[in-house]
Amino acid sequence: GIQRAMQSKTPVVRFATRRHVHKRALDVPKNDKDHFEPLGEAIDWANHKQIGSLNGVPRILRYGVRSDLVEHLEKKFGGGTFYESEVGNDDAKGGGRQLIDLVSLDRPVDVFSPWRLGTDFNLAKHRNGIAKVLQDMAEEYNGVSGDPTKPKLEMVLSPVGQRARTGRNSVQPDYVDALLRSKIVITSQRDRWEDHYRLMEGLACGALVLTDPMSTFPHHLKDGESLVVYRSLYELKEKILYYIKHEDERLVIAKRGHHIAMNHHRSWHGLERIIFGDWRKSMGRRRR
Repeated sequence: GIQRAMQSKTPVVRFATRRHVHKRALDVPKNDKDHFEPLGEAIDWANHKQIGSLNGVPRILRYGVRSDLVEHLEKKFGGGTFYESEVGNDDAKGGGRQLIDLVSLDRPVDVFSPWRLGTDFNLAKHRNGIAKVLQDMAEEYNGVSGDPTKPKLEMVLSPVGQRARTGRNSVQPDYVDALLRSKIVITSQRDRWEDHYRLMEGLACGALVLTDPMSTFPHHLKDGESLVVYRSLYELKEKILYYIKHEDERLVIAKRGHHIAMNHHRSWHGLERIIFGDWRKSMGRRRR
């Protein structure tokens, strides 16, 4: 049935994939100032020896904000909403719901990184290198030395809630609470795979997200405007210290990132891009 649909004059079957990068093979850099590499190359699906002959170009799917996470947050904050159109006393849909402001929450944890040093060395050398720098930083900035240039940082450097299949199939309340309590959320990707859910989870929960580089970021996200990119272990440490000190800048970027995640990366936004995208283009983007 699929083969006949693909060969018809008016095909209705399209392909989409999360895989959009190859030749990525990150490891721990020899020096802290060395940039992470190789980050890989974009896959040319249009000319792929197996896929390129199919109708259209496969649409690139990015990880978005899960609906169950949003529902959990709305329930947690008294049935509020993230959308101004749903606020008000007269609107039947809104029902007097209040606007939820996650970015301005009191956040006693300075840095949260949901990765434990020593986990999965075969596929996460890069992540473990980042975890080691963060662990060393936690020991250096523990507030015991008395050095005024090294204030105490509250850091949570381990997973919270269930990981893997269990964590991906249901909301983990403790994990969400950790995101909501953290000023900065550190995300990092696997050695040979780009993109993951934690990027959008951090943004959706209103934290400033520091992420390692990507070949292309999800729609509308920009370094220094809606998230912050660290390209080396040295940059990671320096940018944590900078944004802890410069709260106003941190909150502005976090607010933009949160807005983009909630207004451009919900589940239905991904479906709209799949259905209405321009399938002749390499990324399947809709024409303007």
